Amino acid sequence: MRMLPASVHIVSRDSALRRALLARLNRAPDPLLLTGGSSCDVLPESGIVVVPSPDCSMDACAQLVAQGCTVIILAAVLRDSERERYLKAGATAYVPMAIDSEQLLVEIRRIVGGAPGDAPSGHPGRIRRAGAVPVDA
Repeated sequence: MRMLPASVHIVSRDSALRRALLARLNRAPDPLLLTGGSSCDVLPESGIVVVPSPDCSMDACAQLVAQGCTVIILAAVLRDSERERYLKAGATAYVPMAIDSEQLLVEIRRIVGGAPGDAPSGHPGRIRRAGAVPVDA
């Protein structure tokens, strides 16, 4: 069975950051359906949402998870207390906001193709649906 590309939505009010993340993920060999936007208000009903911590409150994170999204939080400065709060809100990963880091790709690969048990409870091990929304870069 051939797996569909993962749907990855980059959300950031900072258009330069959003474009840089989209460009970085476009260079990855992985099959990704990439979209971007400045707000969490208009998102696909499922897929992976990558968002910097300043652009996503704990409540917004919990809402995204409740609607079926898998959330990866990007942090400029990693803080254990913030990591704990985002993970309690349902985020799947909390990683450094480093454009050329492999860690974001590692987390996306883990979510999309991870072995059973790799994804947190309530999250599918594989993303089977892929939706796209216009990129407002």
